Amino acid sequence: MAMKHRLISRLGLTPLSFRVVATYYLSYITLGVVTPALGTSLPFLAERTGVTMDLASSIFSARALGFMLGSFITGRVLERFSAHGVMQVSLLAMACAFIALSVAPEFYLLLMLLVTLGFFAALLDVGSNILLVWQLREKVSPFLTGMHFIFGVGALVTPLVIVQLQSRTGALLAPFAVIALVVAICILLYIRLPSPKPVQPSEVQESRMPRIPLMTFIVMLFLAGTMEMVLGGFAFSYLLTTDLFSEPLAGAVVSTFYVAFSCSRLLTVFLLMRFSSQLVVLVAMASLLGAVIAILLLPVSVPLIWVAIFFCGLGVGVPFPLTLSVMPEYLAAVGRATSFMFFGVSVGALTMPLLVGRLFDSPAVGPQVIWYYLTAGALLFMGCLLVLHFTPRLVLSTALGVQAGSATK
Repeated sequence: MAMKHRLISRLGLTPLSFRVVATYYLSYITLGVVTPALGTSLPFLAERTGVTMDLASSIFSARALGFMLGSFITGRVLERFSAHGVMQVSLLAMACAFIALSVAPEFYLLLMLLVTLGFFAALLDVGSNILLVWQLREKVSPFLTGMHFIFGVGALVTPLVIVQLQSRTGALLAPFAVIALVVAICILLYIRLPSPKPVQPSEVQESRMPRIPLMTFIVMLFLAGTMEMVLGGFAFSYLLTTDLFSEPLAGAVVSTFYVAFSCSRLLTVFLLMRFSSQLVVLVAMASLLGAVIAILLLPVSVPLIWVAIFFCGLGVGVPFPLTLSVMPEYLAAVGRATSFMFFGVSVGALTMPLLVGRLFDSPAVGPQVIWYYLTAGALLFMGCLLVLHFTPRLVLSTALGVQAGSATK
């Protein structure tokens, strides 16, 4: 017990704040469990509802639409109602949505459920970030970085669970029921846990937002978010189209991607102690490009594809959190830019799955479209870094303002 209190003291937390932070972390692990579920189950959902991969890929856009709607109202909802009550309702709604998804007979009913799932996932996702800021204030930075890393922990096992249980039962009810149970258990963590007080507007410095860095960061977050989504959402389907991977083996490869995704975010924390954010991102993009080129040159080698997807995970895991960490150097009072940042992410989440899904089934392009997009995305991202290199930097705003902006992920 004494050792536990010493650990909490070293972290600069009280026993209550430690319990609150742990609850947000566990909620974020749950979000990590939920996020890759749709990508892994996409072929099964398409087969059950009798639609093509082109049409089935719209499930990502349906979820993204709900997420966009939820993210825009999260702040107001948390301020007007019991914040932890909102989190509990969100978890309950997500659990119910997963059970319904596993048995929905019609594709358009499936889309309606996914909009609902995306809406409440946004409340949980954005809410966890905002509430962590409210709880820790100026101490939030390392804990926020840790929470983005731990997101990937939940994503590691989801592909394996879905593939194994689906192959044994022939349906999605069992794996989705397990996910729903994990989500529902998190509701208990918020019992008798007081909600943190909101950050007052006067605590965040107001300033004008320069247009060039603002637009550049919108594009960067668009690219960072969609590269994660395209690879995480379509990798499993791509592996099955090669006829080189069985469903269990493809699930293992996708889990490897999420291992790399998580490791890259943890490794980034230590790399930033010695190297600049821009250099770390450039190395990540070089890793991504090298892996994609390897797959395009040798698309029939199982070991190479497996290793390459691992390096793709290392590459795509870095841009989003580092973009958020670099942003305060160019945009003071990032909290005011939150809606603009979400615009880029939401537009990407709505449009890219539809475009990639259409091209995935196209004879002219085919499944290789995911590698073409990752190549273009990495090159454009590096172009944005070049723009920032010639853009004047600003003096950092208050730490609170910086982290309020970081609550968009």
